[in-house]
Amino acid sequence: MGNGSTTAGPDRVLPLLQQLFEVSAALNVEVGKALAEFDVSGSAGGLLWLLDPDRPPLRMREIARSLGCDPSNVTLMGDKLEEAGLLVRRPHPDDKRSRVLELTESGRHLRQRLLDRVVAATPLPTLTVREQDQLRHLLAKLSNAS
Repeated sequence: MGNGSTTAGPDRVLPLLQQLFEVSAALNVEVGKALAEFDVSGSAGGLLWLLDPDRPPLRMREIARSLGCDPSNVTLMGDKLEEAGLLVRRPHPDDKRSRVLELTESGRHLRQRLLDRVVAATPLPTLTVREQDQLRHLLAKLSNAS
């Protein structure tokens, strides 16, 4: 029974859910502080998070799905960030009928400053590299289970 192959019951799962909730709430507070410091709304922050310049560009529909919102909301957020000079709309490289959002140099700079601020405010850097790898593995396992 102690080999880890059995499913844990509610008496073991509920405390884990509580811990996850507490970590998530604390992280949300820090993200909120960082967004406020840079005068960025929560929805715009979510969009900036998704627009990783090191990954292939996402179609606007993919962005909406990831953010759990209607594509029209992505259009409105994109309009605001485009007006601020933080992103541009372009045709998708493989499908000219679809549009993608890409960060401008200013957008990449703001995104990096936000990420640096959030990373500095979290306790994750206090974990050893091995602990971070273990956590990454467990979180990936949980993400793939849903």
